[in-house]
Amino acid sequence: MNAASITGLLPPRIAIRLDKLVDVFRGDTHAARTKRGAVFGIVARVINAGLLFLTQILLARVLGAAEFGVVALATTWATTLGSLGSLGLSMTPQRFQPDYVVRGQLGLLHGLYRFAHVVPALGALGLAVIAVCGLWVAGQDIDPAVRIGVLIGLVALPALATMDVVEGFALANEWSDLAYGLTFVIRPLLLPLLAIAAFLGGADPSSTTVLIAFTLAAWIAAAALVYLVAKRFHARHAAAEPTYETRRWFGIAMPTLLTDVTFVAMGSIDILVMSIFASNADTGIYAAAAKIVGVVAFVHFGLSYASAHHYAALRDSADDPDALRRFAIATARWTFWPSLTVAAAVALLGVPLLALFGKDFTGGAVVMPILLTALVARAFIGPSEQLLVMTDHARTVTKIYAAAAIGNLMLAVALTPFLGALGVAIAQTAAGLGATLATAISVRAAVGGWVHALARTPPLPASTNRSN
Repeated sequence: MNAASITGLLPPRIAIRLDKLVDVFRGDTHAARTKRGAVFGIVARVINAGLLFLTQILLARVLGAAEFGVVALATTWATTLGSLGSLGLSMTPQRFQPDYVVRGQLGLLHGLYRFAHVVPALGALGLAVIAVCGLWVAGQDIDPAVRIGVLIGLVALPALATMDVVEGFALANEWSDLAYGLTFVIRPLLLPLLAIAAFLGGADPSSTTVLIAFTLAAWIAAAALVYLVAKRFHARHAAAEPTYETRRWFGIAMPTLLTDVTFVAMGSIDILVMSIFASNADTGIYAAAAKIVGVVAFVHFGLSYASAHHYAALRDSADDPDALRRFAIATARWTFWPSLTVAAAVALLGVPLLALFGKDFTGGAVVMPILLTALVARAFIGPSEQLLVMTDHARTVTKIYAAAAIGNLMLAVALTPFLGALGVAIAQTAAGLGATLATAISVRAAVGGWVHALARTPPLPASTNRSN
């Protein structure tokens, strides 16, 4: 029985809605392809959340709050520096591949492909060397357990940076299964499996063992992603002698790198400040609360990466000047309402979820409503940061989030000694709300109107209305 025969058995109103749903997920429009990519991204992040949640509970119970805090700090440093190691090239495939394919510039496409594999690995290696030098200079001022943990995590940097850029090629070709599957399912699944295998093999249940497992998982997943994307990439795009426009690529990558720095800073300042002013145990408790709250960002994340190359494709639509804004408003709606629903569920279930980590972790519930506020506000304007980056306004995003990161750091340093985790959460949320407002204003200037979940959608062009 096919879809048409099934809908024929349904009431007309339901049949019409079902037909529209089928068309969306089978169609080749920007909206349909974005929704398909977003669904893959969101499902992968939900699976990722489940894996991480179970893993965090396992680690918290096996290691205790203090050792768990070391793991949280070391992995934060590793993922932070790994993102920066990509040198801003993570969005370059989505920015340039649509143009190269349309114009038949396959030499430049293959050149970008090679370039984007070598440069991130070298950049991450350089950052790892700088970080090791920093640890050596700091000397005895750093807790030995933290020093060892961070050193182990640094070994994963080239793998994490390379994955970051290769994911960009997977997303630009709409291979969501590879882009999300290896990063958000396979790699987090490998971590507990490798850790459990080590524990069963007689290794001590310590942060060192877990971080070795984290590093091995990163390298295994990176190798698999590089191999699988290469296989599909060369099958889809005809072979051509690689050519390079390095200056142009770096012209886009450098502002993106600065944007990445500010995003990473915004996402890491809370843990890093907690590690300075609070104990490892308190840092671990806050990290558990922040990880639970982070599930609200899954929808935003999924749509952000699924929509980026569509923003790039629509930015110069001569036949429909409002196409980009119309699409952006739609993505804001797709982002906000599911995010609001998830946020409400997290707010209601915060204490029981934290209790799964152990009785010492329930104190983290006090920061959860504060952190949720910033995430819901950001969801209200959808993936507007990506819209600005894809329309060559990356410098604007950098300025916004640099100011937000500086404000976040200043507030956190001022409040944390007195308020502890509550002070860090207040600083994080205040900075996030300020960045969201500034981004919304910048998008309005860039596309000629407000973009948010309640904005009025611009009408279709007259020619389109007549054809419909």
